[in-house]
Amino acid sequence: MKGGDWVTFHSIARELAANMRAFGFSVWELRPERAAPAGIAAIFYWFTDIEEPWVVLPLNAVRFGLAAAELYRLLKRVTGWEKAWLAIMPFLFFPSSALLYSQLHKDVFSVAGLLLLFNSMIDLWDIRPGFGRITPIVSRVLAGLFLVWLVRPYLVPIVVFGWWVGILALLAGSLWFRGNAAGSAWVILLVLSLQAGFVVLTEHTVSGRRTTATPLSEELQRCASQGIPGRLVCRLDRVRRGFISRSPDAGSMIGTNVRFQGLDDVLAYLPRAVLIGLAAPFPSQWFASGVRPGGDLMRRAAVIEMLVSYSVLSMCLYLMFRHRLPLSPMLVAVCAMALVVLVTLALAIPNVGTLYRMRLAPWHVLIGLGLTLLLKEGLHSERKIVRTPR
Repeated sequence: MKGGDWVTFHSIARELAANMRAFGFSVWELRPERAAPAGIAAIFYWFTDIEEPWVVLPLNAVRFGLAAAELYRLLKRVTGWEKAWLAIMPFLFFPSSALLYSQLHKDVFSVAGLLLLFNSMIDLWDIRPGFGRITPIVSRVLAGLFLVWLVRPYLVPIVVFGWWVGILALLAGSLWFRGNAAGSAWVILLVLSLQAGFVVLTEHTVSGRRTTATPLSEELQRCASQGIPGRLVCRLDRVRRGFISRSPDAGSMIGTNVRFQGLDDVLAYLPRAVLIGLAAPFPSQWFASGVRPGGDLMRRAAVIEMLVSYSVLSMCLYLMFRHRLPLSPMLVAVCAMALVVLVTLALAIPNVGTLYRMRLAPWHVLIGLGLTLLLKEGLHSERKIVRTPR
């Protein structure tokens, strides 16, 4: 309670709960001041008559537990290793995960939703016709999209795009390894997923979410008139400028002078965005002073997390090239989706502190996959050494 967005959400929830007691439940809003966590917390405050953030912790625990279970399931399905639960230890015990289950914020919703969507994608690899087999996948798609839309509607297009990139990789792998794609149920699920994404996007458009970014310049207007790529570029630039204008004094801003006025600007910045998405905060930011309360502590905690991630990813890449670890279609599809979401977020968000929280789901997917492959390869090598005769 020393500072952060969660303090604002708590204040909004208290005010809304007071109005609900005075005027009835009809005044309740899902997103008061565009903050769904505050709307949900207001129900707890109103029902329990306890206006303390800790009353929401059980709900946070359920969502965090769901995210952990989905991450374990994902790693186990992709790598085929029964002990993949060892690789979710960073997700469970990294200090940044405390922001998910201990605070009144949006990330625990979106992280659980994204991991549900990751699993719905890999379930298509061995789908067979049958209503009983399709229902769990459709449920994951709808639940995942709903959780993301609930707190961050603007993330839905990014997630849907990454999901379709992963699907294309999975379809290519199916054609390459099996000589054919999956059955009709696979196509039905794709249509259902597209419809669900369209419904969410339509609802977002109708809601008319406002932005505090400055009006579009003439250059951006010309960019928007160049078709779908131009409009996407304009949207990236507008979101980026919005973050800068809302938090001009943020201590973790990076690339504030970068502007996207055309597709060539995005392509030129893409390598830098990949690096930021995977490796930020950089060592130069680890020991700098934080601006907000708790900023110093979070920067120090990031040192441990980034050293682990650097080690895991670099060693995994070494093993893949040195020992030629097999690349399954599911592994390629999951990595493709994770990278699309990571890089798009890095393109749109210049605030590393915000990016650090919003990328947790795809980032932990990559860290978990790398750690699973390392541990699996290490234990396999150890068994071979033990069984080798003298």
